[in-house]
Amino acid sequence: MLTPHICEPAGTPAASHRCTCPRALHLIDLENLLGDRARRDEASITDIWSRYWANVPIGRDDLLVVATGPSLAATAWFALPRTVRRLVGYGINGADHALLDALDPDHAAARFGRVVIGSGDHIFAPTLYGLRLRGVDGWQVTGRGHPSTALASAATHRIDLFGRPAVVAAVA
Repeated sequence: MLTPHICEPAGTPAASHRCTCPRALHLIDLENLLGDRARRDEASITDIWSRYWANVPIGRDDLLVVATGPSLAATAWFALPRTVRRLVGYGINGADHALLDALDPDHAAARFGRVVIGSGDHIFAPTLYGLRLRGVDGWQVTGRGHPSTALASAATHRIDLFGRPAVVAAVA
């Protein structure tokens, strides 16, 4: 059974000012949330970002980091809010590696109570397990990309931006 949110999603009235969630680090693989390559325009980016904002608890002090490959970067950077930290990754799984390279697990565990992985890619599973061992609550947010069972198993909370059921039972 999934643990319910401990605060309202950010899109609800006053939620960003009254969020009682621990401070979170959001690591978002925008290309994975967008899914297939046909959906790489500004309207699709705005739609997925609106879904993220409406469904994922985001506190005022949370840090949001978004990574893409170079072909999506220019479009994405102008469609995303100014407060989002932007990374570009090169090569196969470049956005994934850029997010993982930017993460120091010990630093994250000392400063954040939650880490939210906005991706379905399995590459994040060992990192999320490691953060959980350090006492950090691990969340997964999926979009149009295919969710990995390994990552879903590593997460204590899961949110699908399109309301699909979880791929595995929650791990406590």
